[in-house]
Amino acid sequence: MVLPSGRALYYRKPRIDTAGDLSYLGRLGQDEQGAIGRVRTWGSRLAENATQATARDFQAESLVRAHDAGLRVVLHSHDELCAEVPEADAEAASASLAELMTHLSEWAIGLPLKVEGWTGRHFRKD
Repeated sequence: MVLPSGRALYYRKPRIDTAGDLSYLGRLGQDEQGAIGRVRTWGSRLAENATQATARDFQAESLVRAHDAGLRVVLHSHDELCAEVPEADAEAASASLAELMTHLSEWAIGLPLKVEGWTGRHFRKD
C-alpha cells in the first residue's frame, strides 16, 4: 500500500482466498513471540493502517523540523510532541512547534491540519 507521502506499507504474501477473504502472512497474537500464520484482514483495517501510517509520516516530519529549528523534543506520543525549553521561552516555543507541526509537505497540500498547544512545568494527558 503506497501512502500519500510515497512511503509504502508492506503486507507479506497477501492473498484473497476462494471465499473472498483477504489475508497476509504475519504474527498471530500481540507479542513478538507469536506464531507466524495467515492473518485475516478487511478494508476498514487497511484504512486504519493507512490513516495511522500517514499520521506517523506527519509526526516524523514534524520531529525533523523541530530538531532543525533547535527545539529539544524530549517526548512524543501518537499525536503529541513535547519540547523542553526555558520557562521564559515556553510560549514562543509552543507557537513555533505548532507552526512546524502544521507545515504541510508537498504530498499533503490542501489537507486541513490543525494543532493545539499548551505550556506547563510537567507533562499532562488531557
